Amino acid sequence: MTASSENRKFTRIKSGASIKHVKFYLGGRESEAIKSLSKNLSAGGILFDSSKSYQAGDIVRLEIDLPGWEKFKPEFYKPHLSKSDPVIALVKVIRAVPLKGGVYEIGASFVGIDDGHQMALAKYIKCFTT
Repeated sequence: MTASSENRKFTRIKSGASIKHVKFYLGGRESEAIKSLSKNLSAGGILFDSSKSYQAGDIVRLEIDLPGWEKFKPEFYKPHLSKSDPVIALVKVIRAVPLKGGVYEIGASFVGIDDGHQMALAKYIKCFTT
């Protein structure tokens, strides 16, 4: 993973993290999650390819597999560090660009993520930029 040098609010790294995504509906009406890989990641958002098209403004539920990110959580007691839980967040689709082969590049910003998890994500990313 390498850091991006663009001028942004959050540092962005190239990432090939496994993710699962599904359009979010209030009331829990979700379909089966789609597996993809992220292209880059920051504490403010994510870029990933998807076989499903989303529209700008859609809210999507993500599960991001980032082994080791839990050690950066601000919690005092961390008995579960031997297993890796995904980062779970809601994102708002900012852009969806069609690519070749029925694939879409999705750029999204975090709109629903635990504050502590977002801080841990920022610290995790910082490890790859120093």
